[in-house]
Amino acid sequence: MRTRLIVVFSILLLFLTTSVFAYTLEDAQSVADRANSTVETLIASAEKTAEVLTENYKKLAETFKDSEYLLSLLEENYNRTIYILGTGLAETAFRISSAAIDKIAMMGYRAECYYVSITLGNQVFQIDPIIIIDD
Repeated sequence: MRTRLIVVFSILLLFLTTSVFAYTLEDAQSVADRANSTVETLIASAEKTAEVLTENYKKLAETFKDSEYLLSLLEENYNRTIYILGTGLAETAFRISSAAIDKIAMMGYRAECYYVSITLGNQVFQIDPIIIIDD
C-alpha cells in the first residue's frame, strides 16, 4: 500500500511540476533524476523484502528438511512470492519511467529506458530507469 502511494504521488509530481513554456535540458534531467530516484527507492525496498523472504525460506527449509512434500510446497511459495515481488517492481518502475519519458517529451527532449538486472532471491528481473538523449 505504501509503495502504491509513493508511485501515485511520484507520477502526480511529474505532471504537476510544469509551469513555464521554455524548458532547459536541466529541467528534463531533473524529471529523469526524480523518476530514477523513486525507482531506486523501490528497488532498495524490494531487495530488503527479498532478503527477509530468503532468510525465512532458508530457516524453514532447514526445519522441514525431512519432508520432501513440505519442502516442495515451501519452495513453490517462495518462488511465487519472489516472482510477484519482482514483477510488481518491474511494472511499477515501468509506469514511473513511462510517465517521466512522456513528461520529458512534452518538454521537448528525448529520454529512453535502459535496463538493469536486479536479483531478488533466486530470480533476476529487468528494471528500466531512464536517461536523457541529448541530440
